[in-house]
Amino acid sequence: MRRFAPLIATASLFALVVAIVVLGPTSSTIGQEAAPTVVPTVAGQESTPAVSQPASVQTATSAPTVVPAPEPTPTPKTIVVVHPYQYSGNPSGKYFGLEIKSETTIYAPFDGTVGVVLVDKAPQGRLPQGKIFVRFVLVGGDKSIFSLALGEIGSDVILLAKNETKVKAGDQLFTVVDFGPSFWKYTDDPNVNFQTVGYLKDSSGAFLEVDATFAKIFLKGRS
Repeated sequence: MRRFAPLIATASLFALVVAIVVLGPTSSTIGQEAAPTVVPTVAGQESTPAVSQPASVQTATSAPTVVPAPEPTPTPKTIVVVHPYQYSGNPSGKYFGLEIKSETTIYAPFDGTVGVVLVDKAPQGRLPQGKIFVRFVLVGGDKSIFSLALGEIGSDVILLAKNETKVKAGDQLFTVVDFGPSFWKYTDDPNVNFQTVGYLKDSSGAFLEVDATFAKIFLKGRS
């Protein structure tokens, strides 16, 4: 047996080499690559691959298109509105109130003589201090009277015809430039809301109705 020992050792070494070649390296081999990990999927659910996102993404957005709204159709405004007015200081009289659009010029409704009275004082100091108001009167050749209590001179009314000036029908009398109240609100009726309060009398001194038709006369036929 001792004589055959080298042969047995050689055969055992040969068998070991064959086993390594056939079976491959064992799992404890240093430097062996780890097998890939298999992640199970849930039935009915698809796995979503991970997608890397950039740190900052800037998306160019276009400005929204602005559609301009259609402009409203301008509504024509009445130049003068005439209101009947019952003055408690003279119940039998027929007075009227006027609302006059700014930058409106008033014209003489008939031939006559202009009378301008400046009003800067009132009983018990009821007029605003430092303001001067106007009473404007047109007296016809037949003694007809067209009288108006106006607002503050300069700020509300600009006079175009001077005191004691003779005018013809259609001549300019004054221009309304603002909506301030007349002195009537301070001297006669604090509840009145009209810019102008006035009256019209015929040659006998009787009060006459003033309506939109008459208003067209001192507006030279404009409406």
